[in-house]
Amino acid sequence: MGLSCNLLILEPDQALRLWLVSLIAPLGLTITTVPSLKTAETLLANEAFDVLLADIRHEGERIDLNKALEAYKERIKTILLVPPGIKAPAENLHTPTVVLQKPLPPRNLVEAIVDLQTRGAEVTKSDHAVHASNALYMTSFSLQFERLSVYLDNGVILDVQNRVLRTAEQVVRLSLTEARLMEALLANHGITLSYEDLGGLVYGWAIQRSEAARLLSPVASRLRRKLDRVGGSHWLRNQRQLGYCLRIVATPGPLIE
Repeated sequence: MGLSCNLLILEPDQALRLWLVSLIAPLGLTITTVPSLKTAETLLANEAFDVLLADIRHEGERIDLNKALEAYKERIKTILLVPPGIKAPAENLHTPTVVLQKPLPPRNLVEAIVDLQTRGAEVTKSDHAVHASNALYMTSFSLQFERLSVYLDNGVILDVQNRVLRTAEQVVRLSLTEARLMEALLANHGITLSYEDLGGLVYGWAIQRSEAARLLSPVASRLRRKLDRVGGSHWLRNQRQLGYCLRIVATPGPLIE
């Protein structure tokens, strides 16, 4: 599908920048990425962007971003990705804004971009504002994705559409739950997701912590063994009593097929 939009992504984590680009690219947008607010301000002063996607780590970043956007409030819309516990209400920002709280299904981000660009300020009251206690697992409408592949590291490619890990020598197939776990962790790269949050993202409903840990343990073990076949067993980490984290060495860029 095609959408006329000039998108600026503000994301310090290079691996997560690559994932965001790969996830959003099938929409046909013009995408620019920056690692810092300072660089984003320079670009905003010299180029007309329609939407800014910013990953907010703490309250101070939200305040700094709000100040930076004041001069551009007439021509840009904003999507904020925020971790649990960080309050970033849209009504306190200068621009039409969608707030998505992590962890979230990647499809929700794509839908939010479409809604924000097509419906504008109306989206500030949209159900896309996701909160940890009421995560949004059902999509409001269906999107048709093109085939999407993402470079991970050392020539390893995750083929999201077909649920496989590919290298030049082999193809490793993932089960549906393994692929959902991989995608949820990759979309929140570098962040330890709790067992209950991952349980919701993988299985689609609220699961108590102990039960989620029990269900995810064999899935994570199988996924780690498959990652080991492509040299990536160390990417998946189990933070005992907390949850799982995926951390991959930053790579030169994404592959879109």
